Amino acid sequence: MDDQAVNGDVTYEAQWQAGNVTINFNANSGVFTDSTSVKSYTQDYNTSVALNHIPAPKKTGYNFLGWAETSVAASPITGTSVTFSDITTSGGKTYYAVWEIASYTVTLNPNGGTLTTTQITDIAYNTAVSTGTGTVAEPAAPAGYTFDCWVEADNPSNTYTTDELEAYVVTADKT
Repeated sequence: MDDQAVNGDVTYEAQWQAGNVTINFNANSGVFTDSTSVKSYTQDYNTSVALNHIPAPKKTGYNFLGWAETSVAASPITGTSVTFSDITTSGGKTYYAVWEIASYTVTLNPNGGTLTTTQITDIAYNTAVSTGTGTVAEPAAPAGYTFDCWVEADNPSNTYTTDELEAYVVTADKT
């Protein structure tokens, strides 16, 4: 302010500058495509960021459900954006990825035989086929044949007895 003589009443108005706030998105045991586990965004106070603009992290064997305010939340926050007015300018805030274990299906093709159950469903990632809904059984063979083994459709060199297939640990849908 320049040195000026005041010759009457004067009013001064405060001028404000929005503070910067930081919001962190923690992949919570997952990773983003650039192999980092945290994405940080700094924006002016009282602005918003659309949650669909935040890249979804990946975690082997899990499905990404969204973001939560704690690392142990079972369900994500609702809404499509996060407003930076909810965050103090001094601290910042962290949101955490919410994960759900992936569920897989094993499809059994009796290949000319007959089978009561052709799909074992709801097999959690990294668990045995026997933990799913359904049962692995030997198919009834067509006339003139006996059951030999189960063969993985996309890799015929992988063969399994019925017991071995029930014990097989699933990490993806299988046929």
